[in-house]
Amino acid sequence: MRVARRDERVSAAPADSAAFAGDALRRGPASLASELSEIRFDALTLKRYLLSIMASAPKRATVYFDPEIHRALRIKSAASDRSISDVVNEAVKRSLAEDADDLEALDKRAKEPTLDFGKVVEALRRRGKI
Repeated sequence: MRVARRDERVSAAPADSAAFAGDALRRGPASLASELSEIRFDALTLKRYLLSIMASAPKRATVYFDPEIHRALRIKSAASDRSISDVVNEAVKRSLAEDADDLEALDKRAKEPTLDFGKVVEALRRRGKI
């Protein structure tokens, strides 16, 4: 097996390295190690390659749910044949999209005049609406 020199460029990953990395990480560290064992990298190339894999890999987080919410998530994930992680990711993406829509609407209405709540209520009373 040939070892690359420090100044030599090594391109060992497939063209779609993000897909390669994601597949290897899903199969586990042993799979990634076996794939990399056939390829010899110099230290800098290996570091850059591993950093690119980690940047495209899903990130882990610990989230604590109330027992009722966790039960509902388990039931929903089983009913939809998806993982709890997929269900939570979808809900978070939807929530962030709603926030983005709200911020966009707020920006569009930024130039509208501000109304005093007390004056609005008083005007409604005078007109007999409340």
